[in-house]
Amino acid sequence: MLLPRAKSAKEAVELLGKIIDTQGAGEGFGVGFVDGKDVWYLETGTGHQWIAQRVPADVYFATANQGRLRFFEPGDPNTLHSPTLIEWATENGLYDPKDGPFDFSKVYTRNIDKDFNLNVPRLWTAQKILTPSHEQEMGDGRHFPVYLKPDQPVSLNDLKKIMRNHFDGTEHDPYAKPLPVTEQWRPTSVFRTYESHLMHVRPNLPPEIGNVIYLAFGMADLSTYMPLYMGFEEIPAHYGLGTDKADNNSAYWKFRKLQTLAMQDYATYAPIVKKAFEAHEAQLADEQAAFEKKYIELSKTDKEAANKLLQKFNREVLENTESLAEQLSNEIMTMMTAKVDQETRPVDNGPRT
Repeated sequence: MLLPRAKSAKEAVELLGKIIDTQGAGEGFGVGFVDGKDVWYLETGTGHQWIAQRVPADVYFATANQGRLRFFEPGDPNTLHSPTLIEWATENGLYDPKDGPFDFSKVYTRNIDKDFNLNVPRLWTAQKILTPSHEQEMGDGRHFPVYLKPDQPVSLNDLKKIMRNHFDGTEHDPYAKPLPVTEQWRPTSVFRTYESHLMHVRPNLPPEIGNVIYLAFGMADLSTYMPLYMGFEEIPAHYGLGTDKADNNSAYWKFRKLQTLAMQDYATYAPIVKKAFEAHEAQLADEQAAFEKKYIELSKTDKEAANKLLQKFNREVLENTESLAEQLSNEIMTMMTAKVDQETRPVDNGPRT
């Protein structure tokens, strides 16, 4: 509804806000909007209430399935909201101006004990990865900063680390224990994940290569992020296949099968998968840099040739990554077969005649 109509992130916010104003929202949700200049984030309070803020350029915003936006100054051009946001809350007993400044999260979103198992630990981890200098207690999750300045410039690898995190090295790591999992804290990288993605917008480059979606099928911890350039014209058909039944055709199940095998003995098999995908991503980063440089030069004189180069490069990236996943599945299957063979051999009672 929004992408064909909006010419900017702010306009998309205004369009969605108009829909919520008139049609309403049946549940709370958050939506991020990005263009070449700005990042806006919108949250609903359900019904006809919503708020959106422009994220300042020198900070980041992190959320883990919670209402996170809080305070704003009326009339601030960096905040948009439903016309009756404060009035409706006041009339319906959700907010009393005598209690202090209006707090959207406090007024319109839930604050329940389950958040401290499902959401707060993920938010705490994301902020700790990007801003390790900032100290905060897990129990203060409702008051974690909405925006934080990173200690270092944020990289794609930083975001991959967040998406792959499962409380590694702590007592709450569910994969460090035998199956079935009994850990109550919900990690960011969890087995039931269908896909994980990162969106990278680089306004200084041609949009065909400047806008990239990095897609990882299944759980990010045992997957790899494949770049899909905006100029890539034909996503392979098997990327649109797949059900809840395993098959031999869909791209999704190529990665899902690998992850299921690795989870049978995480301590043994996960390091093999992660090492291979780490090396693959490092090599791919170098290949992307070389490709993008060549694309820019070629597009100055021959846009058609540059486009053909893009199609070929992105297609080969996907093919090579899928092939690696299949190789790793076969490697683990070979190891598992040898283990079963060893464990099911009869006891050798001496020479046979």
